[in-house]
Amino acid sequence: MTGKEYLAILKENDWKRSELVCLLENQVGILEKNKLQDEAEETKWLIFDIAEIEKKLGYGLLKIGGITDD
Repeated sequence: MTGKEYLAILKENDWKRSELVCLLENQVGILEKNKLQDEAEETKWLIFDIAEIEKKLGYGLLKIGGITDD
């Protein structure tokens, strides 16, 4: 799937590009750069699953920056 198709799916489903999603998107770029297309595609589908879960929960699954005592 192209980047354009990927972004269209995110938008169509009203999924947010959370910190975890962005982290995995970076991984997709690394995989594609190293010609690991199957792994990159699999990661995109994983992103969709995570984005759907985060949407249902109403928050992201990853907080970059560490744990706070709040």
